[in-house]
Amino acid sequence: MEKKAVEVKDLCVTLGGINILQDVNFYLEEGDFLWIIGPNGGGKSTLLRALLGLLPPDRGTVKIFGHTPRKARRYMGYVPQHSNFDPKFPISVWDVVLMGRLGKMGLRPFYTSKDRRKASQALKMVEMYDHRNDHVSRLSGGQHQRVLIARALASDPGILLLDEPTASVDQKVKNNLYDMLGDLNKKGMTVILVSHDIGVISSYVEKIACLNRRFIYHGTGELSTEMLEATYQCPVELIAHGHPHRVFQWGSEEGQ
Repeated sequence: MEKKAVEVKDLCVTLGGINILQDVNFYLEEGDFLWIIGPNGGGKSTLLRALLGLLPPDRGTVKIFGHTPRKARRYMGYVPQHSNFDPKFPISVWDVVLMGRLGKMGLRPFYTSKDRRKASQALKMVEMYDHRNDHVSRLSGGQHQRVLIARALASDPGILLLDEPTASVDQKVKNNLYDMLGDLNKKGMTVILVSHDIGVISSYVEKIACLNRRFIYHGTGELSTEMLEATYQCPVELIAHGHPHRVFQWGSEEGQ
């Protein structure tokens, strides 16, 4: 695999006649942890879908480890904002995580011992192995998210993409999930995380980008007032910053 895990050049995506992404440029090396923030409708989920090869660009290129997204899907694990299966469907945690191996099966009609081993390893990584026989409907919000992450990890990815993985969980669960992602990143996993959780996640990541149709990115972990104001298009006052948290006040007093 190439050293550059992700390389995006002049990416433009239009949906329904609306320009969602405009001239996006950035690259990541193996082992980077990128956090993407931006307003709702700013194109964050669209960018992830373009990286996965689910949306063809109108212009520009996307390379994952030097390959097109379609050819590189075996390198990527994806955790969507909303799960795509019915929680009432009679399926166990173990079966959900094994689904992460489907892309590796090819024409095989059955799971191999390697598939089961990868699923077991993924469940242990997210501390859900003891729940492997539980029905997914019995899980808490945080446990459910861990299972979705395990499903992505079971594919043995080089890159993990997560779209608002903590949107429906409490702060303690958020911290635990971020700790887990930090540990995975330290072990060499490249992570791209979309999240609004400015108060916590900024202490975990190496690189920060803002996205609102245009991608504002300097290749560092610094999140400046100028970047935020350009992204959210409103005044931003930096109240406090540094490890472990950054805190911002949005808008002006007149707008509150």
